[in-house]
Amino acid sequence: MSTHAWATDAWKKLWAAGLGLTLSWSGSAWAGEEGAWRTARPSTGALAATLGQPQAPDAGPSPASAVRLGRPVIGNEASAVPTDGGLRQVSFRRSADLGAGIVRAQSADETQPTPLGPPQPMPTGDFRTWVGPPGVVPSYPVPDQAEFVADNSVHPLFAGTFAGSWLSWTGTYGESNRFYAGAEYLLWAVKSQPGGPLVLTTGPLFPQIGGLPANLTAIPVAGADNPSNPVRSGVRTDIGYWLGPAQLVGLEGEFFFLGKVSTNALFTSSAIPVLSRPFINANLGIPDSEIVAAPGIAKGAFRIDTSSRLWGAQANVRGKLWCENWCRVDGILGFRYIDLDESMVLTEFSQILPNNPFPRLLGSSFILQDGFETRNQFFGGQLGLITGFHWRRWSLDLLGKIALGSNRQTVDINGYTVQVAPNGVLVSSGGLLALPGANIGQFTRSSFSVAPEAGITIGFQLTDHIKATIGYSVLIWTGVLRPGDQIDPKIDFNRVPSFRAAGVSAPPLLYVTPVVPFKETVFWAQGMNVGLEFVW
Repeated sequence: MSTHAWATDAWKKLWAAGLGLTLSWSGSAWAGEEGAWRTARPSTGALAATLGQPQAPDAGPSPASAVRLGRPVIGNEASAVPTDGGLRQVSFRRSADLGAGIVRAQSADETQPTPLGPPQPMPTGDFRTWVGPPGVVPSYPVPDQAEFVADNSVHPLFAGTFAGSWLSWTGTYGESNRFYAGAEYLLWAVKSQPGGPLVLTTGPLFPQIGGLPANLTAIPVAGADNPSNPVRSGVRTDIGYWLGPAQLVGLEGEFFFLGKVSTNALFTSSAIPVLSRPFINANLGIPDSEIVAAPGIAKGAFRIDTSSRLWGAQANVRGKLWCENWCRVDGILGFRYIDLDESMVLTEFSQILPNNPFPRLLGSSFILQDGFETRNQFFGGQLGLITGFHWRRWSLDLLGKIALGSNRQTVDINGYTVQVAPNGVLVSSGGLLALPGANIGQFTRSSFSVAPEAGITIGFQLTDHIKATIGYSVLIWTGVLRPGDQIDPKIDFNRVPSFRAAGVSAPPLLYVTPVVPFKETVFWAQGMNVGLEFVW
């Protein structure tokens, strides 16, 4: 079995094992190859040449003259030529049944003499179809004991992807190209962070320091979805190498990233006089809120900062599954890694006003911060198909992949409170939604995850080695943790440092709250990609 056939068969078995299906070779390709290459057999032609005894011109139906080795004999020349004992018998005949020339030869132990007459040019096109002029020895060497049988079909090596005018422009699958690489500029959007309202506004009167009573209407000002989530830029690169010139099996790698994007939203009492942060009072079992700013009580501000960074890499074995002149289907089997690192930080600034109804807080100011950070790391095996359609300089590529594996989920929660009072500064662990002895800390677990990807790319061949591309890609990822989803709004009133400083207490709880919910969601990233592909 040839190297190309072995590599293709091995790749198909490997890809089929990952897919769970059995793929097999097409029998027609092998049948075509067997018909094109045959083992030499004894000649039964009408014309023959023996050393020292050239045939007469009219000895057979063919006008081709016999050739006597030692030197060529032209036309009807019948003069005797000394026999060279170092040369062996050779004959040339025309096969009427095949309709094309057949060359049989067995080389001598020493180099044969150059034939008389003008040199014959090397054949163009299929090297098996050349037929020389009658009575002239071909001017290029012939392998020992081999017979080249010409036909008008294309050898399987040059069939499908490697045939016709398509080869002139694709470059990607051109037989002389072993390396390929590409670089794309990405303009993608990602799914915004989910979560409930983080800051509220309502009427100017607050009858209790704990927050808003349940019967007052609260209007959401900002939530996890509200901070701007702009389309972000990124880069995707890939490089590959075909293991053979026929491009049956190759190795490739890909890396992509979206630039880290940070957003913020600031709400001040100068613009919105009433600001409060909602939560669920677990001690009383009612909705509640913390005052950030209110007329006659405090002035302040509330800020939401978010950040997000996405990147990934993959390594695949790529191999041909099927091809025709206008289309090629490749299978990929490999490993994929995706990394999503995000954070959400909630910070409030509050300064108690002189005429507030709580004299013990007079002259105090508070800074509270709750920080939630998540990291998702996907490790998994990947299977996919790449289908390419080609017409002249244009190409259309369809990509479909699916990766299955484990998502390592990490949640980091932290918070603090700083109270600046006339008698000093007090720093406490915990804010409002991140509290000590509850959800502050680092928490890690693994979860099953699926990451499919699809894409469509249109290409235009600029040169034999450079192609311009534009396309659209969609990446979906299940089992992902987002910072906004890891906020537990149910809190223990007695654990909030700022409430304790105000001397407010509530019935004790028999359980710990807030907790880390480990709430999963489906993440997506999608957008346009523009780039260049190179082959060499």
